[in-house]
Amino acid sequence: MGASLLGTQAAEALTLEEIQEKLRPVPVFTITDPTGSPLVATVPAGRKWQRYCCSSRNIY
Repeated sequence: MGASLLGTQAAEALTLEEIQEKLRPVPVFTITDPTGSPLVATVPAGRKWQRYCCSSRNIY
């Protein structure tokens, strides 16, 4: 059933240039310590990882 909905078109991989163009607007940043070394978060065994999200819309 799934094949009939999708048709017979083959998927094509993006070129490196197409990938770079699509990712160009994605902001990337690193938080560093005072010496410029990147801060790396680790989660101790048995603990759950918590995700935080912030954007300009929820900064007061």
